Amino acid sequence: MKFEILIGLLLISVLNSTSTPDIVTSLEDDSLILKPKSSTNKNIIFMIGDGMGSEEIKLASLIEYGIINGSIFEEFPSQAWYSTDDIHGKITDSAASGTALATGQLTANSMVGIDTKSVPIKTILEYLKDDFNYSTGIVTTTEIAHATPATFAAHAKHRDLKTKIRDQLLSQNIDVVLGGGLGGTYIGGRSGAQNLANNHNYTLVTNTSELNQISNSTDSLLGLFGYYNIDYELERNPQESPSLQEMTSKALQLLDSKNKPFFVMIEGGRIDHAGHLLNSFQNKTIYNALETINFEKSVRVAYEYAKAHPNTILITTADHETGGLKVHDFSNLDKTLPDDKNSRNKNNEIRYNRSLQIDTSWLTTSHTGQKVRFSGYGFDFNTSKIQKNTDVFWALNEALGNFPVIRTDYPKSGQIGKLSFRVVGSQLEPINYNYRSTEVQSGKVVIGNWTESTKNTTITLTFESSENTSIVVQILVKDVETSIKTSSLKFHLAIYKGQAPISSTNNVSYLNSMNLVLVLIFISLKLRKIRGTS
Repeated sequence: MKFEILIGLLLISVLNSTSTPDIVTSLEDDSLILKPKSSTNKNIIFMIGDGMGSEEIKLASLIEYGIINGSIFEEFPSQAWYSTDDIHGKITDSAASGTALATGQLTANSMVGIDTKSVPIKTILEYLKDDFNYSTGIVTTTEIAHATPATFAAHAKHRDLKTKIRDQLLSQNIDVVLGGGLGGTYIGGRSGAQNLANNHNYTLVTNTSELNQISNSTDSLLGLFGYYNIDYELERNPQESPSLQEMTSKALQLLDSKNKPFFVMIEGGRIDHAGHLLNSFQNKTIYNALETINFEKSVRVAYEYAKAHPNTILITTADHETGGLKVHDFSNLDKTLPDDKNSRNKNNEIRYNRSLQIDTSWLTTSHTGQKVRFSGYGFDFNTSKIQKNTDVFWALNEALGNFPVIRTDYPKSGQIGKLSFRVVGSQLEPINYNYRSTEVQSGKVVIGNWTESTKNTTITLTFESSENTSIVVQILVKDVETSIKTSSLKFHLAIYKGQAPISSTNNVSYLNSMNLVLVLIFISLKLRKIRGTS
């Protein structure tokens, strides 16, 4: 028997409430959820260069700007490098790493938005859309049901379940979805795409001209281009398929026009595809470089938006590196650079010639375990905490002020498990903790260095997992400003035999005469008998 515990906590303070303590057993009524005001919520632009490592960035910068560090990433104030292995310590694929970025949880390769026990994990896009009324968008140069976009809006046991992923993604009421896949069997060409758009209340566009004609007042937009993926930048027909820069610009225009905060994931997905090309393919390097340049130019579009809209956080990341690219020598590089005054074909010719002047090599046609880059703008990220891919999610969690999160733990029966949670708020302090109705002895609970000014203190309860016994944790919290008995909040974490879906949760709201403190305890437990194992 295994415990599968999913717990999240959100604590928000508001002044001047005169209510009394109240227990809420469900939040089916959306009016019970206290949402932050949209004027204080930050826009999030989450950009992913799929397969983009440090050498890909260097190569693109040399070709486009003539120097190693000419990319826009250098202008971001927050920089970190993080590891990307999956939960088993293996070199990751895009499904596992995308899930880590989108949920803060490690999982196994090929799994999309679920943990290794096939339990769905709520994504940052879903949190912000469902719990904070954000507008949302997904933009990619791959097919829309490809692994990375899928991890932000779908939950599937395997990344190849594209029809299932398609249905989930289009059922999420995401405001803007732009990417490839028009000719894919799970789309069915223009007629199939139109049926999907009609069924999910989307306005459909399938070429660049149609995209450009879309009004900012369009409610929900679905753009499907190319055949499977949008063509490589070296081969893309600009009339048939828009560039990533164009899609980025249009998505930001549409989301900005909705007059509420938004979250958008934008992926340069074909950097990875170029890294997978055979090393003997003579144009592999220029294919890869042009995809990275295309992504970097899109980041510039987003960067200009973020600078003009101070309430915006922009991050650039990668899910992994692909190909093991190495830039050796560029001493023969001439001074002829691409120029906006030139035609697209002329600039690509210049880029191609410059790529031939740089000595490069490829180690593999697969993913590598290299660390990849995080660049952040719009928030003072604590980059020392960004050590692995899951940390990117938690960094955004901190930047947004701790939206509801779900952490998981799977202790085997008879082994020691740890249940961690946080009490958020500078004017609250824990009084005591009880485990199975008995005061927890020293060593059972680890409390951080709690002071009146401490926020986000992590409290870890250590317990022995059992097959049959329910576990009840009582936590008593008081408001240090009032320090009166009636201001205390007592809530229970009840871990019990049975199963509760994520959508049916137990919640406790606490209200006193001075402050309103809303605590949402998201609990889902599954006990599963694994035949032949504990």
